[in-house]
Amino acid sequence: MTIFGVIIFVIILTVGGIAVDVMRYEYKRVSLQNTADRAVLAAGSMSQPNAAENVVRDYFRSEGLEDYLVAVNVDRGLNFRNVSVQSADTFPTMFMRLVGIDELSINLVSASEERYNNVEVSLVLDISGSMNDNGRIQDLRRAGVEFIDTLFGNAEPGRVSVSIIPYAGQVNPGSALARQMSISPRLTQSQCVDFTENQFRTTELSPLTPLTGTGHFDPSLDGMAAQMFTCPVHAGVYSQISAFSSDPVELRRQITNLTGYGGTSIDVGVKWGAALLDPSMRPAISGMIAAGDVTDSFEGRPLDYDDPSALKILVVMTDGVNDREARMIPTHKTGESPVYVDTIDNNVSIYLPSRPGNRKYYVPFIRSWQDHPWGAIDAQNLDSARRLTWDQVWARHSVYWVALNLYGIPLRNQWYSEYDIANNQYNNWWIKFTERAEKDQRLATICEAVRARDIPIFTIAFDAPPNGVAAMRDCATSDSHFFDVEGADLVGTFRAIAGTISRLRLTQ
Repeated sequence: MTIFGVIIFVIILTVGGIAVDVMRYEYKRVSLQNTADRAVLAAGSMSQPNAAENVVRDYFRSEGLEDYLVAVNVDRGLNFRNVSVQSADTFPTMFMRLVGIDELSINLVSASEERYNNVEVSLVLDISGSMNDNGRIQDLRRAGVEFIDTLFGNAEPGRVSVSIIPYAGQVNPGSALARQMSISPRLTQSQCVDFTENQFRTTELSPLTPLTGTGHFDPSLDGMAAQMFTCPVHAGVYSQISAFSSDPVELRRQITNLTGYGGTSIDVGVKWGAALLDPSMRPAISGMIAAGDVTDSFEGRPLDYDDPSALKILVVMTDGVNDREARMIPTHKTGESPVYVDTIDNNVSIYLPSRPGNRKYYVPFIRSWQDHPWGAIDAQNLDSARRLTWDQVWARHSVYWVALNLYGIPLRNQWYSEYDIANNQYNNWWIKFTERAEKDQRLATICEAVRARDIPIFTIAFDAPPNGVAAMRDCATSDSHFFDVEGADLVGTFRAIAGTISRLRLTQ
């Protein structure tokens, strides 16, 4: 019985001792692992000014573990740094030797990599009129600047490109990008295009693809002067796309000069944002580089989707929902109009051949008919009267003002009022609308096409109504990519998105 008790005691002592050895071993192993992890994180940062191996050795030395450091391997290139550390120790046992185990080996590998991928970002920003409410445009300016600062804060030069796509009722690509595209008619005042339904089914947009120019007109107001152009021009160049910029100063300047005006076409904004990430746009970017509009370090962009160094991101922000979109019929976008302007007093008149008799020129400011344009000597010798093209007419006057004052009032009769005639001109002869439901479907379609390319889509509903929130949630890559925010929270949201683009991580 005594012998049995001794055996039991030895067994208990051995088992307890083994547990002690394991605890001591695990403590040493964790200490080595933690030191190695911290060391490679610090040494692997591309902003680290000191030699990577020296940084690692300093970490081990400060913990009294330098003797266990076996090897430091550093691999770095133009846009990455990889640091791996091997550490090892032979741990003598106290109790496990009773069962024939005299020592335990510790062999650890820790590695980190920081890689500044070739990053391409499309930043699609709402500049519709509602952005002027409740200080939203000011919040957007602050948030956008924070985004740019965070994105470029530790970026390697020439690796990050940003395209800002401001959108209202349309998207103005700007003259530099428009020159590279096949747009017809091509107007000097604005360069927006009317996409077909099929063009929302793909991210592609080749410069060789024939695109229909939107025209330059104000379909919204009824005053004499055209102001709310469907193609955004209200903030000058800051209303236009900035394509493939690597200059944070210029990007901040554009964002701080954004102003709200006009309707909302989220679908068109996302289409342009997607197109500027698609390799089919590469010839256009090359053309912009040749013209000096884009830095030559971005030759070859947009990069291929399967390029392992390429990180493409689409960020979409709205405070509203899609409005119906006004489109002018092709015959009235440009070409000769029947409208004349007096170059001296700036008054207009219109030639209406259906008018009986020889007085076929109507002058709205005196509400009178005459046999020659206002400002002309006669119909053949125009003198100070100049005939306008349709795009010149629309640059001066809103569409509905023309419909009412140059057609409705002069042509009214006992059967049709001036408003009947004006509405017929506006809705049937000149303007066609893409309704909200169709635009919502187009938005869903282009978002699906972007997700199919494995491009992360971050969406932000900013003080948006329920339908806008739903549209942004449905467009996002996942729920974690969607943000529903109000007011000053927009700044933190943009900062968080920018912070995900390039980050340091443990790889082993």
